[in-house]
Amino acid sequence: EGLLRPNTTLVWTESPGSVTMEVQDVPAIVAAAHARGVPVALDNTYTAGVYFDAFAHGVDISMQALTKYVGGHSDLLLGSVSVNSEAMFERVGSVFADLGMGASPDDCSLALRGLQTLALRLERLQASTLAVAV
Repeated sequence: EGLLRPNTTLVWTESPGSVTMEVQDVPAIVAAAHARGVPVALDNTYTAGVYFDAFAHGVDISMQALTKYVGGHSDLLLGSVSVNSEAMFERVGSVFADLGMGASPDDCSLALRGLQTLALRLERLQASTLAVAV
């Protein structure tokens, strides 16, 4: 809370952090930011958008590098930005149109292909990670 300034317009979080793997207290960050009317964005890539429900924890904008888990085959460069409300879409959505951002049908097809095996790959990743950690 003490890090918020009068000119803070967005709090950006990444949990777990991609370099240090620290896990942030997202609900506490959301509470502090929302108390001042500041929206919270989360890079939710490491949980594949599956293991941490950003919107259930009050996050306003959830971003993912779909290249990592959703793509899963090292042949896709794609990302997603999801918002929790129509009002947030009004604030964020126009940027995509202004910048001409969009995904090709081929990239969307590769993402859909990756989704077909996402559950299996995440299960294997968890088992392998636990085997190394223990």
